[in-house]
Order: sequence, then C-alpha cells, then structure tokens
Amino acid sequence: APPLGQSDAPALIALHYDLDVAVSDDLGTVRGQLRLTRRNTAAVPLAHARFHLYGNAFAGPQTLFARTSGLEATGGDGATLVGAARRGGITLDRAQHAGSDVTVRLLEDGTVADVALRQPVPAGGELRLALDFTLRLPPLAARSGRAGDFLMLAQWYPKLGVLRPEGSWNCPPYHGLAEYFGDFASFAVRVTLPARHVVAATGARVAAATRDGRQELRFRARAVHDFA
Repeated sequence: APPLGQSDAPALIALHYDLDVAVSDDLGTVRGQLRLTRRNTAAVPLAHARFHLYGNAFAGPQTLFARTSGLEATGGDGATLVGAARRGGITLDRAQHAGSDVTVRLLEDGTVADVALRQPVPAGGELRLALDFTLRLPPLAARSGRAGDFLMLAQWYPKLGVLRPEGSWNCPPYHGLAEYFGDFASFAVRVTLPARHVVAATGARVAAATRDGRQELRFRARAVHDFA
C-alpha cells in the first residue's frame, strides 16, 4: 500500500488549492490570494460555485455559529464576540473567472458565498477561479483567531463546497454543531509572516527564507481534507 496521505490514482483528486497569504505585522489580518482548480465531476455544466466563508461566523452574536455554539453569551469564549472592535470576519475582495471579474453574493449569515461564473463549465471540464480575500482575526475561539502572539488558522480560507453529481452544491452555513464535509484536495501554500513565529502546518514544508524581519514558508500537501 502507498504511504498514508498518498494515492496511486492522482486523477481521483479533482480539487487543487494554490494559496498565497500574508499575515500582517500586527497579527490582526491575513490577506490572501486563492487560485483554485476543480474538475467538474457533475453530469451537467456549472453556472456557479459556492464557498464556505467560515471567518464570518465571528462577525458578531447574530451569526448562526454564535447562536448555536454559545459564543453569543457573556463570559468564557462568548466574550470574544462582545464589542464590534473584537470581532472577526472575511471578505472576498475580488473574484475572477475566465479572466474577468464576476459577481459574488453572500448567502445565509455571510458564511456562504455564491460566485457566478462568466460562462458555464461543461461536464468533465475544469473550473478555474481566482479569489482575493481579507481575513480579520477574532480573539481565539473555536480553532480560529489570535491569543497574544499565538495564531490559529483553521477553517480560515474560502473553502469550496462539495459538488453533488446532479450539479448542486453541498455548502451549508456554519453551524455550532457543524461537521466539515469537503472534498479531499491538494494544496500549495505560501505564507509570509513575522520571523519570530514558529509555524506548524498541514503537509510538508518545502522551502523557507527570512528577510527584513519576515519569513516566507512554502508548504505542499496531497490528498488531504483541509489545510491549517
């Protein structure tokens, strides 16, 4: 059998993420560019794509995640969502398909985004999207955010929903008792951040460099469920 995390049939991996992200010097913001390739395994052409925007679960006590996980309460982790200055969130600053900007609609409580495609992607064809995003980190709660110099980035980038065979997307809003149903994928990730940080991440570190007080790290992971 192949080693754990590898596959003898790479064609089965229909999804690839290429992420280039930078953590701000004050550790409050992550700006990123996502280049995504997804083979259309549905039986029909695709006219849109749906993404999880997990970061918007921390936008305030009104979100589904806050209301169903107890984070809207005072005290404990709930304090992280009290006061606008202490909230997090994620924005899609730009979305491009086939070389042109396309429309993004936020659904539900903002934890789901619908991206209209410039032209349908035929069955068996490849969906290629480019997304620019900004993540504002909340105080640490539920595997996301910041505590002093410690950062946890899990469920943090725009994550594509699961494409069903008939062409619809399984991409529900972020619930307090959610699971993270998603396609296995390959990842190529470049991270820049202050040099003082020690970084643990999914996959293998393939390059590292430090310059002017910042470090650049590159990671690759193949056939994994997520990247943290």
